[in-house]
Amino acid sequence: MNRVLKFFGAILLGMFGAALFEFAVLPIVGSTALVTRFPLLGRLTSRTTVVNQTRRVTITEETALTEGLNRLRPVLVTIEARRGGEIVGQGSGFIATADGLLITSAALISPGAELTAFYREQSWVAQVVSVDSARGLALLRVPAVNLPVVELRRFDELELGERVFLAGIERRAGVATVFVSDGIVSRLRDDGFMVSIRVGREPVVGSVVATLGGAVAAVVESASDDGLALVDTRAVADMLAKR
Repeated sequence: MNRVLKFFGAILLGMFGAALFEFAVLPIVGSTALVTRFPLLGRLTSRTTVVNQTRRVTITEETALTEGLNRLRPVLVTIEARRGGEIVGQGSGFIATADGLLITSAALISPGAELTAFYREQSWVAQVVSVDSARGLALLRVPAVNLPVVELRRFDELELGERVFLAGIERRAGVATVFVSDGIVSRLRDDGFMVSIRVGREPVVGSVVATLGGAVAAVVESASDDGLALVDTRAVADMLAKR
């Protein structure tokens, strides 16, 4: 009986010692000069550090997406086109200036239709200021002042592989719902860029592609099975300059 107890006692003591070494000794040794003299210790401690770094990077990216959306969300609006009381188009847009200028897709502009912009608990009749049919953008004005604005990300500052996200607002039965989907810049060209983003059934026309910093990088002009047709901020800046 004593031998059995000693046997199990030795096992428990060994397990305790291994745990103590891994969680108490290794972190201390890994930060000392002993790592230089004994490379094996460096490999053991660095292996633990790599796991922690990967986890920290993942958490940082998730936090950055949340923070980016929080910066962008205050400027998102829903644009609704009605003709004869019937909805003929719906999508998103964003506030471009504090005195009531909005940017959206030209695809939402329909002859004879009345446009309404929904923002939080407010709604305004929106007037068309200008339409750039070649680029697929529309500039609208609403009777509002002191609105929040957002930064525009310059096209030449985008990087291949940069993480971005798509955001817009869907309105159903009078209830507004923000939708978001993350992705990356998958292709850069002189005439624009492409993103790899999964899109659901939301009305993405007029929604915004933004950086993790919350800056607008593009507006969705249209969507199809082939992907999103984007209008980058060069066209947005030109339209605002000509107003």
